[in-house]
Amino acid sequence: MKPIALLLPLLLTGVPAAYAQANLLLNPSFELPALTAASTCDNGTPWCLKGTGNTPGWTAGGSGVTVVHNNYLGGVNPPILVSASDGVQYLNLSQIGTFAGGVSQTVAATAGQPYRLSLDAAAWATNAIGASVSYALYDPPTGNLLGSGSFTAALGDGLWTTRTLLGTAASDSIRVEIATIVVPQAAIGIDNVVLTAVPEPGTWALLLAGLVATAAAARRRNA
Repeated sequence: MKPIALLLPLLLTGVPAAYAQANLLLNPSFELPALTAASTCDNGTPWCLKGTGNTPGWTAGGSGVTVVHNNYLGGVNPPILVSASDGVQYLNLSQIGTFAGGVSQTVAATAGQPYRLSLDAAAWATNAIGASVSYALYDPPTGNLLGSGSFTAALGDGLWTTRTLLGTAASDSIRVEIATIVVPQAAIGIDNVVLTAVPEPGTWALLLAGLVATAAAARRRNA
């Protein structure tokens, strides 16, 4: 008989969809608006879009942000190092030169419920070395910080790194904020932003009990 510790990885592949936590954010990978060659920035370079109202679902702050498509070739900028980590578009957290930008989004929440924020971050261009970004969860009614983190691009290696943090909602809403801290030349790129409710211990206990029962039933059938 296999120990349950060995069976769990196999059983977890069949976890019902009801246990999967849905992303609460709109436009989490910045696939909207869907850019075309007619979408331009940097004096007419196609496949990018700069502004403060170009991220549906998100509110842009600071100087605004730039939506970048995988087809973007750079124009006046130095070599581009990444393609999107999810989909075909990602966000550069600045709009013009070294002016800082950011985005935020507020969603409904349950007071006392823990939430997990994750995002992919990268030095998307060779001159993003030294750029840094902060990411945080806030309670909208009070403005209180619920959790925060930051990331600095020490190298322009173009590697997406997933960053996560936890925060517990204090009211019926929670706000995600992602903003540039330092922009030496180019800002950090972000993509695949996910906000999910963390399952309560009781939920996991029920799931584990179901998995154990499934394993026992499978062993009886095999016998």
